[in-house]
Amino acid sequence: MTGEFPTRYGGCMELSQLPYFETDDKGQLVARGEDVGEVIDFHTHLGLTFAVAPKLNLRLKTPRVDYMLPYDHPFDLEEYSARSFSPKAAKKVVSEYLRCAWSSSGFVHTHTIPNILCDMDRMGVTHSVLHAVDLPGLSDNTGNFLRAADGERRLAVFGSVHPYSIGVERKVMRMIKLGAVGMKMHPAEQLYTAANKRAYRIYELCDHYRLPILFHTGASDIAPKWQKDLPAIRHFRNPVREFPNLIFIFGHAGIHQYEEAIELASKHENIYLEVSGQPPHRIKKMIDGMGSERLLFGSDWPFYAIELPLAKALIATEGMPEVRRKILAENAKRLMGVIYGEKSPF
Repeated sequence: MTGEFPTRYGGCMELSQLPYFETDDKGQLVARGEDVGEVIDFHTHLGLTFAVAPKLNLRLKTPRVDYMLPYDHPFDLEEYSARSFSPKAAKKVVSEYLRCAWSSSGFVHTHTIPNILCDMDRMGVTHSVLHAVDLPGLSDNTGNFLRAADGERRLAVFGSVHPYSIGVERKVMRMIKLGAVGMKMHPAEQLYTAANKRAYRIYELCDHYRLPILFHTGASDIAPKWQKDLPAIRHFRNPVREFPNLIFIFGHAGIHQYEEAIELASKHENIYLEVSGQPPHRIKKMIDGMGSERLLFGSDWPFYAIELPLAKALIATEGMPEVRRKILAENAKRLMGVIYGEKSPF
């Protein structure tokens, strides 16, 4: 039990047992707006493709969303979400990611703008931040995301420029001109560490153009062993000190290195922790260890349905309405408002 709430569920529909959700007349799980309040989802993705895969139609509406963790897969709210994958489901995730190099079918063809907007509507999410991930010479997910989301006032995009790309500054300028409001860096998938001197060139540019950076931090339970050190928190210790005016957002709050993330964030006010995947008891430790002013809600959609990480954040903030408002929306609005003023995407 998490306080008064059960933690184990046979799938997302069973979250209707919590007071924050109910089923509508279509049989869908929906958030109870009066109990949840405003939500900004700071960590989402659309379908990613690489290498020779055909371009995805990111404006396609499909009958369902194929989440990486299946909607009816059992989970425990008190575990980091990736630990809920059965061996079979984890193997499926790997195969779907590999397929993205040559095919735009499979799960990724359901990871589209109409589908995320429908899920946002079900969960009362007002705005979402889409994060692209690119490899040098092998993809243009940044351009695809920005063009597909153009005109969608509820969606903002963090673009991706790999530190080993040719023409890094030109590519950063291109994504800004196309409308990107931040940078996504994924050390595990892009194969570098935050301390890599090539990454420092990205930091210099983002510092100059006032672009916040959201990093994948920490090793996922289903990541291959050889990737696990790349996103480690220890690699961030020098960069956050050397770029004190640059906003570093630790995606997933360091996963199982959350205590190191809390310790580092408590010393550097330019660090925010985004809590997607984290269980309620860890989110509470973040609140206790660094306060609630620099915590951001994220779902990691479509890796998970929004309701799964949202339930965790709601349980963690039960009885703390002001803290809940900050984590679910107000911190995101304040952060982007300071950077962009009246042009804030929120």
